Amino acid sequence: MKKLVFFTLILFVTTIFLNSCVMFNKEPSVVENEFFPIDGQKHLSGTVTLSWNAIDPENQAIKFDLYFGENKDSLQKILSDTTKTSYDVNTEYNKRYYWKVVAKDESKTVESKIFEFWTKGLELNILQYFSGGVVENAKVEFFNNNEKIGELMSDENGYVDFNYPNIPEPIDIKITKEGNAITKIVNVKPELFFGKPITAFNRTAVINTDLNQELNDVVVNFYTSDGTPINYNDKISENFVAEVIVTENDNHHYITYTPKFDFNRVERGLTVESTESIFNINIDSVQNGLNILHTLTYDHNENLVYRLDYVNIERTLSTLPSTPYIVVPANVEKLELPNIISFTRRRGISYYSENNIDRGLYAAPKDSNLIIDLYWIDFDSIDKLNAALINPPELPNTSETEKPDGYNVYRSFDGINYEKIGYVTSSYVKERMYLSALYQILGYANSYLKPLFSDYSSELEVGKEVWYAVSSVYGNVETEKTVLGSVIPLDTFNIILENPTDDSTGVSRNVEFRWKPDKTLSGEGTVTYNYGIFVYDWNQADNGLMIPIENSETTNYYGDIISVENSNSVSIKFTGNTEDPDYGKKWYLFNPYSLALELYPHDKLEPGKSYNWGVNIAYAETIDNDSWALSIAADFRYRDKSWFIDRISSGMEPDLHADFTTETK
Repeated sequence: MKKLVFFTLILFVTTIFLNSCVMFNKEPSVVENEFFPIDGQKHLSGTVTLSWNAIDPENQAIKFDLYFGENKDSLQKILSDTTKTSYDVNTEYNKRYYWKVVAKDESKTVESKIFEFWTKGLELNILQYFSGGVVENAKVEFFNNNEKIGELMSDENGYVDFNYPNIPEPIDIKITKEGNAITKIVNVKPELFFGKPITAFNRTAVINTDLNQELNDVVVNFYTSDGTPINYNDKISENFVAEVIVTENDNHHYITYTPKFDFNRVERGLTVESTESIFNINIDSVQNGLNILHTLTYDHNENLVYRLDYVNIERTLSTLPSTPYIVVPANVEKLELPNIISFTRRRGISYYSENNIDRGLYAAPKDSNLIIDLYWIDFDSIDKLNAALINPPELPNTSETEKPDGYNVYRSFDGINYEKIGYVTSSYVKERMYLSALYQILGYANSYLKPLFSDYSSELEVGKEVWYAVSSVYGNVETEKTVLGSVIPLDTFNIILENPTDDSTGVSRNVEFRWKPDKTLSGEGTVTYNYGIFVYDWNQADNGLMIPIENSETTNYYGDIISVENSNSVSIKFTGNTEDPDYGKKWYLFNPYSLALELYPHDKLEPGKSYNWGVNIAYAETIDNDSWALSIAADFRYRDKSWFIDRISSGMEPDLHADFTTETK
């Protein structure tokens, strides 16, 4: 009996002890500031990694249940009793997703709040102009059947991400900003652009800043080559004709660009001051299926109507010839023109031209340009190069290969995954490489070079490496890609004039000119800074310019370039007709119009006289075996003339010239 009482007592005590342990066990706590995506996160896409964390006060093992879905009231459990703290989920574009976790120790359970995140929807990159900087704080309105369904402001990168569940189509987009013209994008089918941001332009208004003005109506009709109308659901198997009709507004229509499949396409036509335009549309390299045609029309106020149309291409698939032409890079031995030349221009321009460079990009510094030109040896240049060069490179025999219809151009931001960005016909690139090689050999200015393709994409950024590849196209099939290499575009920079500063007086007649760049650049390898100094004797006389030259018989017209591999201050002393001991240079009078040179007659500047000086040539560069990256701060000869380095023949005047007056003794 005593034993029974004893065991009963032991059982009772044990039960009380165990129950007390349960009573005093504390529940785990979720660490919500370590959850990702954070609540309200936007701009995600593809595979998204959900991550979470929890802490147990008694250090007991924690297991989790993970819930996920598009309806926060009916989330699906996708993980049970797991010890994982992260999990990958596949997402679709333009969706809002919800998720939560339940954390459990041996006896307690705690639930996190419900988190939500958005994947990328309809994205826009809004730019000042082709190859220009971004437009921030622009109002972007979205309409379906003239009913506004959303409104956003562009961020500091000119970026807009419009999320709208079950977004209707088509939609129209209106972009406005105080002081700018109006941009309207018409007939957008959002699903075709998910994952492919629309590049839009919003220029400065030149006549009318009224943000409520009516824009042109633009209609595009399609016809077969014999004039038979093509309906939008018809399947097209051969080249066709596009008719663009513009109904003018008060600012009047100015220019219509050819409807084109590749927005980035350099081969394009235009009409000026014509409200009815006819264009022939080439379908070489276009894939079968639905394709998008882009039509841009501007009026005299820089208002833009950007129309999208959709055509179905269906034609018999081509086959490669038995001996296709495999693209040869430009930097072959004995030729060595870079495959890729990147131009970052401190002062951007936009203008109208058949071979226009008023193209846009995402991360060019404001009011600048970023252009990447591509070179390869096109089929038609091979025989020309062999005939023109004394020692030509080894190239394919054109009699043993088939001439391609054109070339597909590809771009990659990781050197592995390439995306097609454009197509050029053989008739467009014909002999461009041959001419570019000759211009380079003869020392012509860069504005004479004829790139086979120019990339002005909204995805380019300074400091972001980009790779390119090219294939030959025969009908709608292509050869293997030839990788041209990569380039890292340089940032912009400017020049600071340190001595003498503007309006200095009592300056030494053997003044030491000193300047420096306003920032340190980085790129592929060592960045070299190159400068050309010019002293103007035009303030009180008409003696022209003075430049330092080591050998007047071999120098370029613009004088000798001073090159350094750092961003430190650079200086050179004015020694007149006496050789400078540091650089071995003398100073010459120079006429930028006649290009005449004459040795300066004195060893000093004249006493008590006013002069002006500046660094009229300033550029940084990196060079490797396949690319040349340039950042141009100044390239100025006179008025609208450059010297040699700028992509644009009009050049770029320095921001600063400094007046100074010499001492009187």
